[in-house]
Amino acid sequence: MQLCEQCDGTGRISCGACWNGQRRPMCPECTGRGVIRTEYGDLPCPRCRGNGKVTPVSCPHCGNSTPCPVCKGSGKV
Repeated sequence: MQLCEQCDGTGRISCGACWNGQRRPMCPECTGRGVIRTEYGDLPCPRCRGNGKVTPVSCPHCGNSTPCPVCKGSGKV
């Protein structure tokens, strides 16, 4: 048996929604602008710290990875 090339022998691949937790969704607080409007003017968004993206705790589709369809999660073919 050889290591699966699709998953590099890990048995897991990223899903198309999160790319293994690398895709960061738009901040819902500032709608991706990085700032929020206040009566004092625009301020950096406290939730995303001004960058407009948030890091999800876990992907709702796969939990940040899914079993490899080629090796069926074994890491070997």
